[in-house]
Amino acid sequence: MLQTLIANLERASSLYASLPAFKIPIFQEDVITGYMEITYAKLYQDVLDNARYWSQVLQKDGVQQKSVVGLYVHGMKYTDVVHVYGIMRAGYIPQLINRSIYAADVISHLVLKSDARALVYDPDGAKIPHIGASNVKLYVIPPSIPVSNGQDDQALQDTPPSDANDVALILHTGGTSSIPKLVRMSYRLLDTILKKVKLLYTPFSKDNDKKRYEVDSWIGSICHIGFATLLTGRWYHGTCTIQQTSGFPPRSEIISMVRLGHLSRASMFPVLLSRCIQDARDDTEFLNLMRNLDGIITGGVPPPRELENWAWENGINLIVSVLTTHLSTEAGGVVETKHPQLLVHFPLNADDGTPLLVYDFRSVDNSQLKEFIVLPQSADIPTDTASDGCYYTGDLFEEFAGESGVYVCKGRDADWIKMSSGLKVDCTTLENIAYQTCSDLIFGCVIIGTGKPSPALVVEPHSFTASGDQESLRNEIFQRISTSDIHAKGLSWEKIASPEMIIVVEEGWLPRTAVKGNVRRVVAEERLRWKLDQIWASTPV
Repeated sequence: MLQTLIANLERASSLYASLPAFKIPIFQEDVITGYMEITYAKLYQDVLDNARYWSQVLQKDGVQQKSVVGLYVHGMKYTDVVHVYGIMRAGYIPQLINRSIYAADVISHLVLKSDARALVYDPDGAKIPHIGASNVKLYVIPPSIPVSNGQDDQALQDTPPSDANDVALILHTGGTSSIPKLVRMSYRLLDTILKKVKLLYTPFSKDNDKKRYEVDSWIGSICHIGFATLLTGRWYHGTCTIQQTSGFPPRSEIISMVRLGHLSRASMFPVLLSRCIQDARDDTEFLNLMRNLDGIITGGVPPPRELENWAWENGINLIVSVLTTHLSTEAGGVVETKHPQLLVHFPLNADDGTPLLVYDFRSVDNSQLKEFIVLPQSADIPTDTASDGCYYTGDLFEEFAGESGVYVCKGRDADWIKMSSGLKVDCTTLENIAYQTCSDLIFGCVIIGTGKPSPALVVEPHSFTASGDQESLRNEIFQRISTSDIHAKGLSWEKIASPEMIIVVEEGWLPRTAVKGNVRRVVAEERLRWKLDQIWASTPV
């Protein structure tokens, strides 16, 4: 029998009824003074009350069970989680749309593409979304979670029966390089993801001598596969989640989370992790707080290697305790490692010992690069696949020398740009060199230059360097990256050829995804295409 997200919550509410599932910040004049605990019993009751409310509202307007209902929310609040699960428990298919998407035409595209019958939205600072279809009902999320008023569970209809391949949840991709596309999650796929997270997110406190109750941080939005799956794993093990004010909380809030909320383990995207490591380098007290965490889990594009190494050498549990999980929105977590560079298959078997996850690494362009592919027989095969039945993730790896079946992550296909010669450049490696050699000078960077003879480096300088002479800054950055052995050994089209190939922009200029904070390379290149043309017009080839 397939396990559903609702069944996972019901199990947690039974096993861990009195334990805290969430901690919500308490403010006094914009300062966090403590955290209010929400128990698993309270969480489940809130979901049931919410389900009754939406069941009555939607069915009154003729929106039948098993219809798609869009939720346009930030996904950063406890109430957002309750609405997602409430609509699911009411028998509908939630389509989660992150409020970081502002364009009305994109919202309309996603809703119409899913054939949604309703759109529920958070009115907090948002204009009423305009959907170009009269059969899509619009509803404002109520200011507080509806209360049952004495109604019992029998007043709530059972969820309708579903087949394994029926759609249970709809997410969307991050839209790093284009318009977000729908990702339909079947009951079978969600069951497999639940099996993964049971093993992936075992509390760190069970493996050390502290034995403290595990309290973890919020990571991104509930509309994102990362936090959506993390949450199911936490509920399975009965651990607690702290609500944050944003996906990238300031240092002061992280300190409050540790001291007042008793944060024991942190989950964060690499952009926030990099900032925390930088803060720890500058502040011994903050470093000690980071050291005291049982572990830090991160995913996606890894932080700069120089920062990872510094954290490891200074007692921050990034290597021993961290699981760097390869995630795709379509398939969920697929491989895991306790080493920052190496990726190996995540072991997951059926009751009879048959492997549930079946993957392949196939060569790309006759090179050493291999693309990670989910095969048709894999239990986590996404709904939308290629004509051959496979799912091509676009994630690239190299096999680790001397160890068959172990791979080094080399980024996504979008992290490699093709030059005028037809050969590809590893942008992530060049960006890491810039971070390693110029961390005191730059806040962010990205490699661009598709179709040009060699790449260009775009840098956001720290505010304290931004007012300086740009030519001197370019020369200093070029001199530093030239000292890297990797850069020095690169062929002419694989490296930054001169200081003129370094473009300085203001801090905050680089376009980033709202959830993870990753730089949108394609968008940056489009905005600076004129600059690239200008540079190469005056540069001899």
